[in-house]
Amino acid sequence: AKALRELLQEITPGVYAVRLFRATTPTDTELQDGAQDGLGSRLVKELAAVEAWAKYEGWDLKRPNSMNRYGVVLRDVGLGSLVSALASVVAVPLAELLWPERAEGGLD
Repeated sequence: AKALRELLQEITPGVYAVRLFRATTPTDTELQDGAQDGLGSRLVKELAAVEAWAKYEGWDLKRPNSMNRYGVVLRDVGLGSLVSALASVVAVPLAELLWPERAEGGLD
């Protein structure tokens, strides 16, 4: 629990930020040394490819909300298992750590 809490930054009382993925793409030197793009970078590239394919095919992607022209519902493009894994491995343990009184009966 202590290690998990150390990853968090409280940006205002009761509101936390946590970096899940590497923020940058490895440098050319790092790539020569065998480093690979982090998951965040690979996810962004994958979503860009889906966006390009959808535009080329004239396919309308489902957006997260009607006021957002960007983003995509990850389950609709085959990334539902990633969403489920992040929820169960990251979001639920964080919620249980930060707000145990709300997590007592389980989280939906």
